[in-house]
Amino acid sequence: MVDAPRTSTDLAYRLYHNACKRSLGQRVFHKIPIAMVASLVKLAFLRHRFKLINGGAFLDITKNRPAYKPLITVSNHYSCLDDIILFGQALPYKLLLDADRLRWTLAAVDICFVNKLYTVFFTSGKGIPVWRRVRDPETGNIVLWGLGVYQPSMEFCLDLLNAGHWIHSFSQGRVIMPCERDIETTIRLRWGVGRLLAEASVDPIVLPIWHCGIDEMSPCKEPYARNTLARLFGSRLSVTALVGAPFEVGNLVRKSRDTGTSLYSRLTAFVQRALYQLKPIAEAEHAKHIASLKQ
Repeated sequence: MVDAPRTSTDLAYRLYHNACKRSLGQRVFHKIPIAMVASLVKLAFLRHRFKLINGGAFLDITKNRPAYKPLITVSNHYSCLDDIILFGQALPYKLLLDADRLRWTLAAVDICFVNKLYTVFFTSGKGIPVWRRVRDPETGNIVLWGLGVYQPSMEFCLDLLNAGHWIHSFSQGRVIMPCERDIETTIRLRWGVGRLLAEASVDPIVLPIWHCGIDEMSPCKEPYARNTLARLFGSRLSVTALVGAPFEVGNLVRKSRDTGTSLYSRLTAFVQRALYQLKPIAEAEHAKHIASLKQ
C-alpha cells in the first residue's frame, strides 16, 4: 500500500496561484495546446461519428449562464481520454479557447501529474490535481491513500465555484472497466462533489452527462497510444453523449438537518441517481447510433 504524498498537497495553488485572475501568459499558454488537441479530436470525427443528445441545452448553459453562476458537470469514466474526446468534439472553438469559461477538470495526481511533461500538458488543459483513494479491483484492498474531501485541491475547487467557474468531475473516481459495467450503478460516487455542492457560496448548476463509445476509440489497454491510434485509423466508430436535465440542490442543502460528511453523502447520492438514470437511455441511443452507421 502506498501512502498519500506528504508534500505539495497544495499543488493546485502552486500551479495556478489565483486561478480566478489568470495572467496574459497563462491565457496564451492555455490556448495553444488546447487548440492543437481540439483540432486533432475534431479531425478524428471527420471519419468517426459523434452524437450529442440535448446538446442545445448543454451549450446554452456552458456559454450563456450568468457570470456569477457556477457549473458542475458530472459524467461516467470509461477512458483516460474521456474528457479530451467528449469536450474536444462537443464544444465549439470559441469556448474551447476561452481561458475563463472552459471547464476545469479534476485529474488524478498519480496519473496526470507524475512528471514535468504530464504536468505541463494537464496544467494547460486546466486540470486540478486531486489525491484520490484507490483500491485494487480484485481484492478491494487500498493501494493508494487519498487525501479526502478536505484536501487543498477541494478548497481550490470551491474558490473556482465561488467565482462562477465550471468544474467537471469524474465522480466515480476511476475508469470503470467493461467487466464492471453490469454492476456499475452499484458503484457509489465520491463525496467530493457533495462537499462542493454543500459549501459553494452560490448554488451551482449540476449537469449530468453519460457517454458511450469513447472507450472503443481509446481503450484502457496497454499499449495505450498504439491501441488508440489503431482504433482512430481503423473502422469507423460511433460516440454518443446524453446530457441530462440540469438541476440545483440549494433548497435541499438549506432544508437538510445533516451537516458535514452526512450532508456530503446525501447530496452525492442525489447526483448519483441523476447520473445513473441516464445510463440505460444513453446505451439505447448508442445502439441506434451504431446501427445507423452500418446501414
